[in-house]
Amino acid sequence: MNKLDFSKFDALEKIGGGLLGVIAIVAAIVELILGGVDALSIAGAIKDISGTLIVVMVLLAALKHLVPKKAKNFKEAFENEMVKVLLKYNPIIAKDTTKDGRYNIASRIDAIHDNNTGDFHTLFDFDYKNEMIFVVSKTLFMGRSKEDFSSMQKGIIQSITSKITRDYEVVNNNWKSTSTGFNLTFNHELCTAEDAMQAAEIVDTIILLYIAGYKK
Repeated sequence: MNKLDFSKFDALEKIGGGLLGVIAIVAAIVELILGGVDALSIAGAIKDISGTLIVVMVLLAALKHLVPKKAKNFKEAFENEMVKVLLKYNPIIAKDTTKDGRYNIASRIDAIHDNNTGDFHTLFDFDYKNEMIFVVSKTLFMGRSKEDFSSMQKGIIQSITSKITRDYEVVNNNWKSTSTGFNLTFNHELCTAEDAMQAAEIVDTIILLYIAGYKK
């Protein structure tokens, strides 16, 4: 069953009230003009208009909520989409404030249960064009285990890249394995809002696959 977004209904209610407020202000001005301009009528009009302006300001705020500011470029559009991903996986995913294009993941995925992230390390780096570089770390998937991670890492990388290249045509099949993870490249330079949405969706899917592969 789909969840209703009541915030939109609330915004629509505010818009309706705001429009009525605008009409009331116009009516007050017309009444002032037709009734003759004198000190008493001007004072009355100012009183009516000032009281209604609050409703109009609420109208403007509601419109801003329903019609969000359009991103100026691909980078801004992608980061806007990633805000939704960060909220979805809070507190285990965070934007790196020291390096542009980098997003981090908590060293313990089970931090999502106790709301205590501990240390973070790189999840991926993005050039905002056509390459994402993901890290698949032993700490994340095996904790402090002394077991060899190489075979497990290889399996995780193969599983993730197979699904991503199969499900998303925008991703090239010639992904590259690295000593720390894998690199994904796209078959064209990302530049549109639709590209930003799909890139963020790919990140979301990979995070889910990380969680599925997590081993306590």
